[in-house]
Amino acid sequence: MTRSISALLLCAALAASPAVAQVTADESDAASLLRQQVERFMDQISIELERNGGGVGYVVDVSEDAGGAISLVVRDIALSGPDFVWAIGEAGLDLVPDGPDRYRSTLRLPRTTSLYDDGGALLGGTSLGSQRCVGSYVPDVDAWTDSDCLFTDLIFHGTFPYEGEFRFSVDQVALRSSLQEDRDGKWSGPGSMSVEGVRLALNGFDGLGLARLDAEVAYGGWDLVFLAAATEAFQEIEGTEPPGEDWMEETAARLADLAMARAPLMESVSMTVDLSDFFLRDPDSLQEFSFDAVNFGTVMEGLDTDAASFVVEYGHAGLTVPVGSLEGDLVPHDVDLRLAFRDLPSLDLAVLGGDMFRNALNDLVPFDARDFGMLALQHVLRAGSVFEIERLGYESAALRADLAGRFTASGQSPMMAVGTARLEVLGLDGLAEHLAGMAASGDAGAQETAQVLAAMQAMGRRVEEASAVRHVYDLELTPEGRILLNGNDMGGPVLEDAMQ
Repeated sequence: MTRSISALLLCAALAASPAVAQVTADESDAASLLRQQVERFMDQISIELERNGGGVGYVVDVSEDAGGAISLVVRDIALSGPDFVWAIGEAGLDLVPDGPDRYRSTLRLPRTTSLYDDGGALLGGTSLGSQRCVGSYVPDVDAWTDSDCLFTDLIFHGTFPYEGEFRFSVDQVALRSSLQEDRDGKWSGPGSMSVEGVRLALNGFDGLGLARLDAEVAYGGWDLVFLAAATEAFQEIEGTEPPGEDWMEETAARLADLAMARAPLMESVSMTVDLSDFFLRDPDSLQEFSFDAVNFGTVMEGLDTDAASFVVEYGHAGLTVPVGSLEGDLVPHDVDLRLAFRDLPSLDLAVLGGDMFRNALNDLVPFDARDFGMLALQHVLRAGSVFEIERLGYESAALRADLAGRFTASGQSPMMAVGTARLEVLGLDGLAEHLAGMAASGDAGAQETAQVLAAMQAMGRRVEEASAVRHVYDLELTPEGRILLNGNDMGGPVLEDAMQ
């Protein structure tokens, strides 16, 4: 999130492309770097607008006082297209020295902007109720290592031909980060973003709403020295005058050498995203897609070892989808998923990739993704990496299913993995009866689905508990390469019999 917050702090404030720059003689390295960031970003905006017959205008002022404080102001910002002019106004960034190679920064965004049509008539604009945005900037790694920002009452409104009155509003946006340097160029710490009260209305009709979004990220041992060098190279490539082939080869070789010298480039990273009370409504049919909550998360740890882990989580609750009765009965209103990959040879794979890339740059061996994939698979088999379905829960109006399992990579097995998994399904019988009735009434789709359910019932082990009936499926991959389902070899006639 360090890089994303950096982009937000600069890009949101400086949304234009270079037209006029007031260059100050004898700028410090930090001031020059900030100016370059602004100009490079604006180059990209300019390219996109010019492709559609538009343009930009603005003036950049960078000044420094005797104490080293830097003031960056972008004024008279205006973006235009074939049929609009967006007058943004002025934004600024003030930086005050805060120790060796560190600045405390304050961002100022325009309180209001105005959008006009090509004839000069006012269409709408934006407004910002309040703002507070401070942070720390470290030029050596070109990163905003700390930030504490709060923006309230953000509104974009307008009246557009053939569309009508449009209003998009956000009650509050908060951004925070706090990274510390563990050792030379290696940084760790958390970052977060929260958004509250998102609403979209067209002609007074509320078509979209989101109560809250929370995102958190935590970095461990991220190499911001390499990240700064790579970012600078990519910015050069994306500039208005892309560099030549010789520069590309030299830069790729330099980055490869830097990556190898500074490896590992990261030790861990985790991210979570949570959304609550979302809806999307159709203004004509009034049908609604909504959910009470959605969560997503990833964790990668031990990336500097040969026992790394990668965990993925996803879940949602209260999902509502405007579909027919049968489909609606199968819509998973609740889902809970957690997958894990463990004992991954991360360090070996990083060295392998670096060596292959370096050989390609030196014209020794062309880089082939398939060759890398095969070699990577050999490393995974030797490491005995593990894939684990810690949980997969599915619940709809008609069915409930739970899946869990664990498989280990094995070079001794023809299947290249051994392990077991169990799936339990509740509600198959009731759904099958319902579909059979629909099929008897001539519903061809229900008949096909009923055949699939009949096969599932035949292959499962039936377990009756009180008034509930569960179908259980125990899957096993054996060291000999056999696939067993409830003890039956799936290489035999079991599957064919079940489908007949």
